[in-house]
Amino acid sequence: MEQFNYSFLLLFFPDAPSILSVGPSSQVRATVGDRVELTCDAEGNPSPRYQWLQKLPSQTVLIRGKERVLAIQSASYDDQVLCPISFCNEQVKHFSSFFQGEFVCEALSIIGGERRSVQSDPISVRVRGAPRVMTARYHSAAHVATDSSSSSSSSSSLREVRARSGETVRLEVAFCADPAPRQAWNLGRRGGHDSVILSSGTQHGRFLAEEAARAADGRDNCYVAALRIEGVHADDSGAYELGLTNEHGTDSHTVRLTVRSESLQHIFPKK
Repeated sequence: MEQFNYSFLLLFFPDAPSILSVGPSSQVRATVGDRVELTCDAEGNPSPRYQWLQKLPSQTVLIRGKERVLAIQSASYDDQVLCPISFCNEQVKHFSSFFQGEFVCEALSIIGGERRSVQSDPISVRVRGAPRVMTARYHSAAHVATDSSSSSSSSSSLREVRARSGETVRLEVAFCADPAPRQAWNLGRRGGHDSVILSSGTQHGRFLAEEAARAADGRDNCYVAALRIEGVHADDSGAYELGLTNEHGTDSHTVRLTVRSESLQHIFPKK
């Protein structure tokens, strides 16, 4: 019986990576605490590797994941784990929380010793939820102090600050919320009035509740509320509470102000 010898030539045709799809859509809305999954499908020869990137308002680029699916266990306004692109651990797979913004899937391969990559169109992720106080700041002519907090919904944090009689004091509280919340500064008893409440943009004598300004870092739905007190004196000592409320919940931050007179400079010396 005649025998035949067959030989096969396996040809390898390299093909640069290309993005087939990303999802679930180009615009993703999430509520604080939600689990969010972003997916990416790519093709190429050899099969490409995946990398999820995020650009912050500061233009810093972070690596958020190295799998086809980016799994975010708990959506949050702020970022709890930063991973700069030049230092990210190769084993990073997901983050427990994340900072909202734009995410891009990158597919990459090594072909002929050369790195070949392609990036998807961005996916915009926006987080909505109850207000959350981020930081509080106190300004006067001679002193600036910062208090970082991670208040949960319906909780109150406390910061004690000191000022000298006659100074103009500005109390700032940074917060995030979507939709933007109602703001109310509780001044306590003033001039015989019970619990004077100032909403954003209103004034009571020397006390002005300024309109909330956008956060300096450029984040969407993050703001700074400020209470300005002109020419403070001893009677202004006490607690000032900022209350924040929207349809998802509430948060608050309390500042206890102590005003010292010039006669007490030996007790509270200038810094």
